[in-house]
Parts: sequence; structure tokens; C-alpha cells
Amino acid sequence: MTRTPAGAKAKASAAPPSPKTSRRDRLIDEAARHLNMHGVTDSSLRDIAAELGISRAALYYYIEDREDLVFQVYRRTCELLARYLGEAVAAGPDALDVVRTFVAHAVSPDEPELVALNEMGVLRDMDRETVLALYEGVVSRLTGILELGARAGEIRICDYPVVARTILSLILGAAVMIRWPMD
Repeated sequence: MTRTPAGAKAKASAAPPSPKTSRRDRLIDEAARHLNMHGVTDSSLRDIAAELGISRAALYYYIEDREDLVFQVYRRTCELLARYLGEAVAAGPDALDVVRTFVAHAVSPDEPELVALNEMGVLRDMDRETVLALYEGVVSRLTGILELGARAGEIRICDYPVVARTILSLILGAAVMIRWPMD
């Protein structure tokens, strides 16, 4: 279930998209950074609001609660992965190039920050199922690309689902690793 602020649909269709990042996107971006640095358990809405320069109460215009924020961040990560993979497929020309382009796009500092999907247990059942379905869709598509590449002789035969999951784990792990303090 997608949660949007009241009247957002009417506003979105009335005006062309702004080149600036929306407040909701800024919230999701900051939450992703915060979750990668602190994890869900040690993240607070107060800290995220402070980083955005808004009150905690103002966050509730965009989210229901902390679990909803985590859901929105996790869902966006899966949607971005799917988009990046689709763009890589469109750019082609072969499986190895698709994987290279996908990984480069997913870890690019110019793109929104992805978040590690490592605390799925905090999500409500329906939200967890949504995120898992989106993630499994990316795994399935990447698996298919690897299989096609092997059949075409572009990459070697392997356990395609394991390699697809490994690639995704490395991408999402990188998001966490760059945020960890090096004390």
C-alpha cells in the first residue's frame, strides 16, 4: 500500500515535476543514510527530523510511524534496484555489460542512497511481503540475465540465483560500509 500526503495526487498532476528534490524524497534519502549508519534499532525519528531541519511532528505528514518509514525506504531501494537493472538492460549490449552497468549505477554517489535490507523483521507482515516480492523480482530478473549470458557464451556457467543474490548483497553491503564510522 502506497502512502502519500493528502492532495499529493492533485498537486503532482497540476504542475510539471520540479528539478528540486521533494521533501518526501529528502526524508527518504536522510532516512536511508541514517539507517545505513545506525541500523533501524538505533535510528530515531527525532534525529532524522533534526537532520532535515523539521520537527518530528512534521514527519507525520509523510509517514505513519517508524515502521512505515523503514518500509518506504526499503521499498524505494527495491524500486531503484529494479529501475537500474531495467536501464542497464536497455543499454545492453550483452549480459556482462548489463551487470557492469547495473552495479555502477547502483553504487553511484550521484544516485539516491540505497539501504541494506537487513532488518526486515521490524516491518509489518504486509509491508515485509511487499518488499520481499520487489526484491525477489530483481533477483529473478538478474538471474535470467546471467542465464542468458551463459547461454550466449558471454559469462561462465554458475549457480545463477546465488550469483544474482551475491551481486545484490555486495551492492547493498557497500551502502552500509561507506557509512560505518572508522574509529
